[in-house]
Amino acid sequence: MVVNYSTHTAEVLWQPARLPLSHILAGIHELGFQAWPFHHKQKALQQTQAKRTALLHIGSAALFGMQVMMISIGLYFGAWNMAWDMDADMQRFLHWVAMLLTVPVMVYSGQSFFINAWRDLKNRSLSMDVPVVLGLTIAFIGSALATVSGRGEVYFDSICVLILLLLISRYFEFQTRLDANRHLEKLYRVKPDTANKITPAPADQTDADQTDANQIDVIPAIKLQPGDLILVYAGEHIPVDGVVMSGDSAVDEALLTGEARPVTKKAGDALIAGSTNMYAPLTVEVTAVGNNTRLQQILRLIEQGHQQKPRLTAIINRFAGGFVMAVILIACVTGVYWYLHDASSWLGVTIAVLVVTCPCALSLATPTAYTAANNAMLGRGVAVLGQNVLQALAAAQVFIFDKTGTLTTGEMQVSGLTLFSGLSKAHCLKLAASLEAKSDHQIARAIRAAADHGELLPTCNLVNHPGAGVTAKIDQCHYFLGSAAFINRQTGLLPEQDESAGDTLDETIGMEVFLTTSTAVLCAIGLEDYPRPGVGALVSYLNAQAKQTILLSGDRQRLVVAIGDKLGFDEAIGAQLPEGKLAYLQEKIDRGDMVVMVGDGINDAPALAVSPVSIAMGNGADISKLNADMILLNSDLMQITEAHQLARRFVRVLKQNILWAVGYNLLALPLAIAGILTPWLAAIGMSVSSLIVVLNSTRLARLRTTA
Repeated sequence: MVVNYSTHTAEVLWQPARLPLSHILAGIHELGFQAWPFHHKQKALQQTQAKRTALLHIGSAALFGMQVMMISIGLYFGAWNMAWDMDADMQRFLHWVAMLLTVPVMVYSGQSFFINAWRDLKNRSLSMDVPVVLGLTIAFIGSALATVSGRGEVYFDSICVLILLLLISRYFEFQTRLDANRHLEKLYRVKPDTANKITPAPADQTDADQTDANQIDVIPAIKLQPGDLILVYAGEHIPVDGVVMSGDSAVDEALLTGEARPVTKKAGDALIAGSTNMYAPLTVEVTAVGNNTRLQQILRLIEQGHQQKPRLTAIINRFAGGFVMAVILIACVTGVYWYLHDASSWLGVTIAVLVVTCPCALSLATPTAYTAANNAMLGRGVAVLGQNVLQALAAAQVFIFDKTGTLTTGEMQVSGLTLFSGLSKAHCLKLAASLEAKSDHQIARAIRAAADHGELLPTCNLVNHPGAGVTAKIDQCHYFLGSAAFINRQTGLLPEQDESAGDTLDETIGMEVFLTTSTAVLCAIGLEDYPRPGVGALVSYLNAQAKQTILLSGDRQRLVVAIGDKLGFDEAIGAQLPEGKLAYLQEKIDRGDMVVMVGDGINDAPALAVSPVSIAMGNGADISKLNADMILLNSDLMQITEAHQLARRFVRVLKQNILWAVGYNLLALPLAIAGILTPWLAAIGMSVSSLIVVLNSTRLARLRTTA
């Protein structure tokens, strides 16, 4: 079982044949908790009920507490103003009234503290509620004995103030946690439960009649299968991953990728479950449903990342138990000392010590900062999956990037065509596209995209030469398409090429392929793999931060060096197989460098798995995302700039939280031991310190990044 303390969820793996789910739920109940099978709607209802209950407890504590405070003010005023002679019977009567008004505050409003403390003691652990409950109990029993006997101080007002302030503080903590997780909760809610399934009309009808006769049924989205057709109206959320079959519209993917602008979609474009169709109906072919959708995979990875306790949180949690025990011992020693030296003050001082040293702020310091930072990242299109990633990213010294699909789009485009014969450009492209008709290589896709969408020419005797080119006959003429080195080997028509040099580079990130017959060069086709938007700005930012930037690619060395020089990398290394990338990365790590690896493909997965911080592109291979600590959901490299800035600010906020929490306890404890802090002042101090930590953490969600 893995528990996510921020979202109050747990992931349980069990074998139903050996252990029924009912036994697991019963075991959780014995520990003092209630558990239900997870569903985001059920969770929302429970959160609404918890919020309502918290407000009722606060209202009850405030209502009865105000009456107690009015009585206490009258008693204090009578004690200070000697001219107002309040007889003993009246004082005793008011004490009885105050005690009776405090009972509902203790029993109803403060019940959660007692339940939590009893549960922790039963499970042989010490939490922050234990000293609070101990202080409340001692204060109430001592005050009740003083009321019955008519001798001694009463602290009913301090009890009410303490409970009210604690409830308010924890309500703000609860609300802050909901706000911090709001983006994650929205992701759970955006995918609709139903879909408009299209049942095609009989094929023997005309196209117009067939379109009109298509049957549309509203069914549960989970019942859809890959290959089904659905209709998504304007304004509706898309329930599945799919491909547009017909229709033109724009889709809002901001909640999923952080991209604020609607993305144009037409036939052949992919759709993500949970995005919103903006303008016109779309007919969509289903490609993935339910847990297989990209949205659900991202949510699962995010949940797994949140379930991991950061190292600092684990240390603080281990320290908190010992701290609580030390607080109880200090309170006992302090109480005995004051009882021996000033019997009238021992109770108030002991209560103040127990209350003021409650490690609430320290326990909140780390998880509130983590939750706020992780969800601020998610709101900017960056999913944080690993533990301790933010500290590591903030301290990173070396940033290593893959090239194809990471720094570049991974999709070649025809950038130009130079003719060497009397054929037209359109005919040359049609010949080249026909030769590449059966290939799925990125160069083949680029050439087919650039050619007219008419029918391609039939080929025969087609031979593919992997990594070099292709040959085939069209209309009894033998054609060759490939790199200069390949054409030279096949025909001898081009000058001798240096095989190590590879393809011809233009001034951008590109190459040339040549189309020839056995006797003549027909044309040269320029191809480019364009850099992603923001690559130059990202590298400039990292260089300005004195970070080492390295381009590590499996492409040819000359091409990688040219790209690295153009984009401003400190170092560019090519011809690296997956094991080479892994060895290079391991060498950096062994030298003590804090490394960030950014990649997208299967060949990047080994390096991503061992890197202290690994970042995968959202449109990359699934295996690379499974090995990553962070995912750029819309594959925007400028998100790395924002993530780095947020990580540094997170570290600053975390240090501020811990410094404040520890500093407050170290400062307040001597004052409480010395009898300077009264119980109600101690309650205010404890609540304010917790609120400061929570509010300081929420600043992370509001911070704006600058490139």
